[in-house]
Amino acid sequence: MNFNASIVKYLCPICGKEAEEGIVINSLLTEKAAKEVEKLNGKAIGYADHACKECSEYKDKVVFFIGIDTNKSEKDDPYRTGHITGVKKNSQLVNQCSEFIITLKDNSQYCFIDYNVGKQIGLWN
Repeated sequence: MNFNASIVKYLCPICGKEAEEGIVINSLLTEKAAKEVEKLNGKAIGYADHACKECSEYKDKVVFFIGIDTNKSEKDDPYRTGHITGVKKNSQLVNQCSEFIITLKDNSQYCFIDYNVGKQIGLWN
């Protein structure tokens, strides 16, 4: 078989839960490419360009701060600790971090912060 299609998942860049599904089809009509596409079926292959339904409910109120371990992170791949908190958009912290805030297509916003720094300033226990 030289053709295959798979349903894949895109994750919410804020919480990591499923944000949407998509379909991947191999354009190279080879058996090898079809097998690679088949392996993707049901798997998460990346982040969505918008937040999931639950996170997007807060897009007008907060900026999400996501804890990362900077020692385990790579340049374009932050190592998430699982700590997430929403901070009111008009807060001093949001103003101080404005240049690091990422805005998604649905206007949801988030910012990565070192877990230990977040703990020191009271974002989480």
